[in-house]
This record gives sequence, C-alpha cells and structure tokens, in this order.
Amino acid sequence: MEQIKQISRSRGRPKGLVKTGGRKKGVANKRTREVVEAAERQGITPLEVQLRTMRELWSRAHANGEMDIALAEKACQIARDCAVYIHPKLSAVTATIETVHTMSGEVLALRLAQAFDRLDRLPLIEAMDDDDAPTEEVVDAVDVVP
Repeated sequence: MEQIKQISRSRGRPKGLVKTGGRKKGVANKRTREVVEAAERQGITPLEVQLRTMRELWSRAHANGEMDIALAEKACQIARDCAVYIHPKLSAVTATIETVHTMSGEVLALRLAQAFDRLDRLPLIEAMDDDDAPTEEVVDAVDVVP
C-alpha cells in the first residue's frame, strides 16, 4: 500500500510522453522580456554595450602607433562573442564538378551538341586584310563561347 501512495504522489509525466502544453522552448519568459524591454527603453542593449566596448578597446590597442596585443585580444574576444548575433552562419556548400572523365556518354554528347550549337550561331569571320578588324559584335560573340 505504501508503494501505491508513493507512485500516486510522483510529479511530472511518464518518460516518453509528449509535452502537450506550457511555454515553448526558446521563448523568453516574463522576466527576460521585462529586462530586454527596460534596456531598449533606456536606449542601450547588452549587444550595443559589447560593441562599444569592442570598438573602444580596438582603438586603444592601436592608439600609440604600436599594437597593444592584450587589448586587441580582448577586443577580438568580444567581437567573437557578438558575431553570432550579427552575422548569419554560413551553410555548407557541396560543389559538384563535372569533367569529361566523370560525365556519362549521354551527358557528354548533350554538352558537345550545345557547344556546337552556340558555335553555329556565331557570325562567320571572312578573310580580312590587315586594315580590317572584326566588329564589336563578332568580338563579343567570340568571348561568350566557353
């Protein structure tokens, strides 16, 4: 009987049961919102304080014509801390490079056909004397062909 009373007094939901209500994860609670709003009303946010401090340290580090390494390192640390709030993270990019050796026969044939088609659309260059020069259109068209 003692065990039944202990089980019924336990709080929380059983392990594995999905959360069904309450504050969403990552949403600021009332106290956090109040602090942020108060800082905004005063006209300065924690990020602005960090940025101003970083700029001041950086200018002092270069003030005498010689760099003060300790101050520069402090400025760099603050910059590193602020960067996540200012600059978006870069996502990984996968580059696919095709060469003649990696292309299938069908793809290679299609690419060659496209290249020959572009060549067929170029104006013909007639035999020229030394005085003659190709027109700008011909030069531009030749530059377009990869």
